[in-house]
Amino acid sequence: MSPELENSRQAGLADHNAGGMRTGIDLVGGYGMSSNIAVWSLSLDCYCPICNEEVDLLVHPDFFEKNEIQVCEQGTTKTRGMKANCPICGYEIVVDCVV
Repeated sequence: MSPELENSRQAGLADHNAGGMRTGIDLVGGYGMSSNIAVWSLSLDCYCPICNEEVDLLVHPDFFEKNEIQVCEQGTTKTRGMKANCPICGYEIVVDCVV
């Protein structure tokens, strides 16, 4: 989680615990916001067949550009046979994105 997002989350939780509510102006640039905060979390996980470590492919900064896919795209010709290197052992993992 980015430091900015964590700071906003903590500020919202502090206000919630104090019985108050921060406005969207304080936290998210003008949008009304309840005191219950939801934080997006996205990963694209697979296992390396060599070292058996779980790998989140989204930690690769160029994953989307390299594979020319959209976030949550699956079941298309572009999402079959995608390649990424395991950050643990360096093995080239070939994956198909599915739900």
